[in-house]
Amino acid sequence: MNINEVDRLILFIDSAKATRLSHDNFEVLVKNRTMECNDDEYIMMEITESTMRRDFYSVQSFNKHFDIFYSTTGKSYNLTEGNPSSASLDSELKTDFENEFSISNGHTADETFTVSWSVYTGKITISSTFTGTVPSDLALDTDVANSCYEVIGFSKGKHEFTIDGQNISLTGDLSINVLGEQNVYMRVTLSNSNFSNNTEGLLDSDIVAKFPILVQPYSNMTFFNTGNLFTSRIMQNKLTGFRVRLTNENDELIGLNSNFTCTLTFKKYRISKDEIKKSIDSLLRLERLKLLKNNIT
Repeated sequence: MNINEVDRLILFIDSAKATRLSHDNFEVLVKNRTMECNDDEYIMMEITESTMRRDFYSVQSFNKHFDIFYSTTGKSYNLTEGNPSSASLDSELKTDFENEFSISNGHTADETFTVSWSVYTGKITISSTFTGTVPSDLALDTDVANSCYEVIGFSKGKHEFTIDGQNISLTGDLSINVLGEQNVYMRVTLSNSNFSNNTEGLLDSDIVAKFPILVQPYSNMTFFNTGNLFTSRIMQNKLTGFRVRLTNENDELIGLNSNFTCTLTFKKYRISKDEIKKSIDSLLRLERLKLLKNNIT
């Protein structure tokens, strides 16, 4: 069996020139250069190169929430969207806890909190010596929707403070992550033969590329596909258009603020039988026919 390339389409895409909801969620139309396959043909798509600016934030709507839990109730708080530092993160948590435990919020005293980050472990510690009554069930709850647990260095769950008289303290069980996402995933609405894993096994996936984030905020991220790393088979027999989405690992839009550019190469292949094999098959058929004729006569 021979496989031969019979057509090629190189497509330069730019989110700024597309019908889009955002720069990380847009349509690519191929109206005037449709690629269509016969039954013995198929299309492969290669991500040849791409460029985007790392102008999406480490803290966004999908990872900014936490609760200060006490008296059987969680009080909702949000981190400020943007790119925090360890110092600004400490300051923000300190302010949130002091606002919650204040006279203006119905408490008997304005409590003072200390939030510190260890340069050795990368973990945050929240502590205070209460003047008023210490809630016996005081906890930091990160098991909430759109949780900031990874950012502030706590696993997803309810983390109870250690209480010793009027003294309380809580240290994160993870290192903080002020850099945010580690990768950008490119997804397209073309059925393909790719998979992703979960606890149940393998699932069909619309992911066609994973771009590691290796640059500082507001720098360009550029990828060149050496060695055909990101090549996917397209299962449709007709390429007319598709949607592109740039997400994090949880399929949430990455929050790109400027345009995304990319070069895609579509190659159409035809499957054909080897000519020598076809000739041998034909000769074998003729020989069988001769034998059959001789047996009849």
